[in-house]
Amino acid sequence: MIKYRVNGSDQIEKFEVIKETEKLITYIDKNGREQREAKISTLVSWHDSFEDAQSFLMDKYHKKIGHCQYQIEYFEKKMRNILLMENK
Repeated sequence: MIKYRVNGSDQIEKFEVIKETEKLITYIDKNGREQREAKISTLVSWHDSFEDAQSFLMDKYHKKIGHCQYQIEYFEKKMRNILLMENK
């Protein structure tokens, strides 16, 4: 079966999976060797379709953008408070 792997560089790679358990994937790597790894780790995640992998990456960056927007608002508030400070 074909699965899609999102690597640590946010690239989507297509692999032939030969075995899948709840937590592990066994696949054939680019050199034809059998490899085994966790389905989800800090650097890698496996998906059933290319579209699922794309959605995973889009969600990841939407969350990052949301966090950045929150930080901008927080720092703007800090700057307004600095301007309101008085020299005593």
